[in-house]
Amino acid sequence: MNDTPAADKFPRDMPPGREPRERTLGINPGHRDRRREPCSTHAFYRQTRRMTNSQRLATVRAHLQRWLAATVTPSRRETVSEGKPEGMDQASSDDAQGDANEAGIVSESILIRDGFYAGRTFHATTAGDTYRATWFMEPDELKIHGAGGTLVASFQGDEIGAEIPVVEIAVVETPVLDEQDAQETPDSEPVSIPMPAAEEESATDLDSDHEGQLPRAA
Repeated sequence: MNDTPAADKFPRDMPPGREPRERTLGINPGHRDRRREPCSTHAFYRQTRRMTNSQRLATVRAHLQRWLAATVTPSRRETVSEGKPEGMDQASSDDAQGDANEAGIVSESILIRDGFYAGRTFHATTAGDTYRATWFMEPDELKIHGAGGTLVASFQGDEIGAEIPVVEIAVVETPVLDEQDAQETPDSEPVSIPMPAAEEESATDLDSDHEGQLPRAA
């Protein structure tokens, strides 16, 4: 049996840097306990673990509203403001502008998958077009489809709730002629005069020659 005291197990005069290491019961201080971290396939848990389902739904709804306002509504407003003729009734212009401002979500429905709550489906109407947006709670994804079922936009994770840039619409400017230019244009343009065909002209000349000849005496 070893009766050596614990203090005498290691020599006291050891070179610097060679001090004995304390046992840590197999635990490495630099080791990361990955059991406490979520799997990479469920990364959305790290983003939404502090939000309730109601808060997440409100974020998705607000993001869809901003997308409609930034992507679809400006085209309608641009058409109303740029394409309006000078003699258009003010009431018609106000109605068209009001339709563009009232664009948004029309109805919502709960998305059920395998008997469990899986997300939400939105139906939106703006500028005369209908859009269907589906939010999948797991994974956190929002897909927006057009009237024909074509995928228009898709957002995932941190993209939902982020700022949406306003889409700039290229407007083709049509030159407007002044009244003086409009009056001078018909006179200045070349005028085409219809000419008879070559066969018709030769036939006409032949008839005139026969008419000019006198009948000979028998």
